[in-house]
Amino acid sequence: MTKDATVTVRSMMRLFLRLMLIVPFGASLFAADSPAPDFYVQIVRGANDTKAVDSSWKPIGPKLAKRLKRVVPWDHYWETTRQEVTPSKGKPRRIEVLPGREVEVVRISAEQVELCLYRNGVLRRKSRVSVDSGMSIMGGDTKGHEGWFVVVRKDKPSVN
Repeated sequence: MTKDATVTVRSMMRLFLRLMLIVPFGASLFAADSPAPDFYVQIVRGANDTKAVDSSWKPIGPKLAKRLKRVVPWDHYWETTRQEVTPSKGKPRRIEVLPGREVEVVRISAEQVELCLYRNGVLRRKSRVSVDSGMSIMGGDTKGHEGWFVVVRKDKPSVN
């Protein structure tokens, strides 16, 4: 190998090593700008229908399906919407989950959050749960052939 080729190979190796050090650092900076949300809010429809009413709905994951089937044994469950929530202490974070229906999440302390379910501006359900509880499910409307649920959870939901 000639002297010029050796210098070029060494220069390329140095550049490669510098990039290997910079890229992970840059990725960690990017990740710091968008931290993971504290909670995921899912709206879930349960019914005996074999097909989802809307093509954008996704079947829920097995963990949530198992938990819901213990209480209300519908044949099928679909996630209709999902939102990410990061409430700050003492400041309510209210999100509309369906027209006329809202969920409010308030961090009471480092260990506890308060969940409120509103219909047309009127408080319908309220509960305080441990941040470490993992998942809280509030029943929404139930009509003879379907039921709606609001699920607030720490882990990122999976869908089938």
